[in-house]
Amino acid sequence: MGTPIDVGSLVTSKVRMFAGKAEMGLATGFFVEHKGQLYLVTNWHVVTGRHFQTGKVIDEQNAAIPDRIRFLAPCKGAVGEWMEVDWLLYSDANETRTPMKPVWLEHGVHHHKIDVVAIPIKLPEGATAHTIDKVNTVPKMLLTVSRDVFVLGYPRGIDGGRGFPIWKRGSIASEPDIQLDRCRGRCPAPSSSAPTAASRSCRPRAG
Repeated sequence: MGTPIDVGSLVTSKVRMFAGKAEMGLATGFFVEHKGQLYLVTNWHVVTGRHFQTGKVIDEQNAAIPDRIRFLAPCKGAVGEWMEVDWLLYSDANETRTPMKPVWLEHGVHHHKIDVVAIPIKLPEGATAHTIDKVNTVPKMLLTVSRDVFVLGYPRGIDGGRGFPIWKRGSIASEPDIQLDRCRGRCPAPSSSAPTAASRSCRPRAG
């Protein structure tokens, strides 16, 4: 591969949600490691199939709730090659049609009001994960209003080729230290759960 791959393109994962064998949609996730445990981070509404503010089912027509996902993990030693990994969202998903034992972690205080979950995962032999800290190589970066940022995801299920994410440019639209009552960004599904990165001119590259 002629042009080096930016490490930011390796931390994301295209996620497909399923209710049993029925595919429900696509989302974006990214990898994080904490105290030796690997996690796939995505939105609460992705794993529950419900609006995080109202709790209402998103797929009202079928009233379907996902109980498992299939995500992409990079293959060891092969940049641009991916392995599909199936993972249950509930420990009892194979035992009942109404599983009640979620495997993901939520915010300890605000729970689903914070639309983020961390799913503990274990990758199969031959797969690896590039975690978000490999992108966060600048410990202190001043983020100011109007600065460019990039959303790394799969808008409308489209990737950048060979499973890599689309880098969608945006900007910081308000003062970072001021709390907003409401904020809406133009970020087509399934990019809402994608990580956002600020970039400097010099960035690390993958081999």
